[in-house]
Amino acid sequence: MKIKKIITVAILVVLLGVQLGSASTVAAYNPYGIEYSGGMPLGPDNVEIDPDFLDYFTPLIQTEVSEVTLHNPEMWYQGYINDSGVCRPINYYIVEGGYGPLSGGVGMAGNNRGFIASNDKYRLEVEILSTSVENADSYSFAVGVRPDSTYIYAGWQIYNDAACEEGNYNTEPLLYSNDTRIYVEMNSKLYKKDSNTPYNTFGLEFGITDIDAAQSYSVLNDGNALHSYNMFATSAEGLQSLDPSVTFRNMFVDRDNVSYIYSEYDPLTGGHLSLNNTSNIYFDVWPEAQENGLNLVFGFAGGAASGIEYYALKYNVEYDADENGEITGITGEERAIGDYPSGSSYRARGSYRFSHWIADVDVYLEDGTEIRAGDPITSEQMKKVIVDKDIKFTAIFEFDPTVPNTGASTMETNATQITVSVIGILLGALFIRFLPRLAHKKITFNK
Repeated sequence: MKIKKIITVAILVVLLGVQLGSASTVAAYNPYGIEYSGGMPLGPDNVEIDPDFLDYFTPLIQTEVSEVTLHNPEMWYQGYINDSGVCRPINYYIVEGGYGPLSGGVGMAGNNRGFIASNDKYRLEVEILSTSVENADSYSFAVGVRPDSTYIYAGWQIYNDAACEEGNYNTEPLLYSNDTRIYVEMNSKLYKKDSNTPYNTFGLEFGITDIDAAQSYSVLNDGNALHSYNMFATSAEGLQSLDPSVTFRNMFVDRDNVSYIYSEYDPLTGGHLSLNNTSNIYFDVWPEAQENGLNLVFGFAGGAASGIEYYALKYNVEYDADENGEITGITGEERAIGDYPSGSSYRARGSYRFSHWIADVDVYLEDGTEIRAGDPITSEQMKKVIVDKDIKFTAIFEFDPTVPNTGASTMETNATQITVSVIGILLGALFIRFLPRLAHKKITFNK
């Protein structure tokens, strides 16, 4: 069973009316209007194709993360799944098919299930709003998340042991051939790691990736639904199978009241489309959806997984020096829009010392302060510049008569200056004279 990835952006499953220790019963219907029929094949008619699209973006959150923390961990079970031959731990909850069209009721949210996935710079907060099952009898299915990724798994066989040998028979695998579907509705918000304010910027993209395996995807936010004018791909060929014997297609439906992507399958034979992570769609996340979170629906007609990924526009930040100094650290870096420069180290030449930085364009600090192009910028201020364009910083050095011109350069790092004076040289000589008396001690000089 293969993994699906989703970018741009965030997801998880809030189970309707569930308590740990008993499966939750949800409505045996499809509340999202997602039908696995109709529409047009994904391609140039409904997706903007740009081979260089990803060259303008940098990933913020991808499927593999350093840590996943559960909301209300007591509401989750722990088990294992066999993921492409690798037995992996998973946290999951159980959802039950209904016995009739009204079984279990509708809209029983508020279980506060969710998770936080983080890396060294960003964190993703996902709240599960509801889970529903279509065309099921009394079968129970697992929906879960791994402790090291943003993948959301639905309909997988759960195992009790780390070797994936002892099956847990409280749940059933979701088979393509029984025409049962699971829909997980969630809200996804992105943050800078140490911020309590949602990441909000122009040029944020969410990725729906590895589309196949009878999965479906819909965005419920008003004004941010999937449409031909806000979906992008790097290749039209990658959106579909190139094998002429394969008749299944990835499809897009765009109606007045609902739009969604789905991957065709045959509920009689279980046949479905299987691609090698080539069918990837990226769509814009507008400011309102960034602030309030993306409301997403992931649909599953077989055991599969969908991941969450976000991307942002990136810009180039360069570091240079005037003729009286040189850059000794990085000379350039790529930063996501809304991020800050890392800064660089520098070295003064001759009888010069570092004075300040200048930028080649007008910039704004995080507190709203504007610094015009060519005006002085301290090293601390530079690290608070909001990157929203390509920027070149130049280190400016000024003559200092107290610095002897020995022909050697003087190392400096950002705001920290290391000046060499006659007194300093004398003190150094004195220290060296008494060095042998400092028995068993090792002195390191940082320059």
